[in-house]
Amino acid sequence: MFPRARYIVQRDEAIAARGDELRLQGIMETEQLELVRAARQLAEIHGEVEVMPGVTVLPTGGHTRGSQAVMIGQAAEGPAAEAAGGRQPRAIFFGDLIPTRWQLPVRWTSAFDDYPVDAVEARNRLLSRAIDEEWWCYFTHDPGDLPVQLERTDKGAVAVRGAAGGMGGSAAAV
Repeated sequence: MFPRARYIVQRDEAIAARGDELRLQGIMETEQLELVRAARQLAEIHGEVEVMPGVTVLPTGGHTRGSQAVMIGQAAEGPAAEAAGGRQPRAIFFGDLIPTRWQLPVRWTSAFDDYPVDAVEARNRLLSRAIDEEWWCYFTHDPGDLPVQLERTDKGAVAVRGAAGGMGGSAAAV
């Protein structure tokens, strides 16, 4: 359907999809992965990789061994960044690590998180950066207005500013 598309997955995720872990049987679409591989559209990567200028995939682990988030935007560097107060607009797609704003509490884990301790640590690390660096946040299964920015409160991270002026609201201990 998308002949020029490139599908980028962490190597650990591709290995798990091809494996015979009982927990993953029926969840991973192995046939789909093999079709994409046969079409030479699959790129298996390892670690944090800038896949094109301004688009970086970040391994998160937690949900699955090879879960990843996608960051859009450049790090704040150089004279242009200094003129903008050191901030460049950036956005993050959290994937299944934080699927909705209702999963912002970092200690809340899903029954679908295969590595819950890793998920808690990754959520804490990324949410702290999202607040400190004022990232625009996308939650891939959230039906609400997106993107949102987060704020640190005494209860943790709270979605406070939407791109369309909407307000969110779930607390998390960050």
